[in-house]
Amino acid sequence: MDDRTMSASQLFFARLLGREGAAAMEAESRGWLLVCPHCGFERSVWSTGGVRYKASGSGRVGRTCARCGQSGWNSFKKGPDFPASTGPVWPLVRMIVGLVLFIWLLIAAVLVTIFWLTGLIR
Repeated sequence: MDDRTMSASQLFFARLLGREGAAAMEAESRGWLLVCPHCGFERSVWSTGGVRYKASGSGRVGRTCARCGQSGWNSFKKGPDFPASTGPVWPLVRMIVGLVLFIWLLIAAVLVTIFWLTGLIR
């Protein structure tokens, strides 16, 4: 994993998940493929700068194909080299709980500021 070739979202999640979690995230994201609906061109989610970790199902994302140049809803599918073993769950849980707590604190700070400015609390 080279920091110079990672997108901003990949760097963000890699730093939050730690070394072991980031390696598992990269391996799993490389195993997911985006498929063009027009020409069938397949490329890994990781190579497009995306992250798909601990995901299931086959969602879709709007993209322009690198081969045919047409825009459309590219679908996700598991590639032939999808990792059989899953990475650690705890870094992902820790990240989600931390983000939720941060959002709650931010909302509380905004509410306290509003109440203080309106004179409801002193």
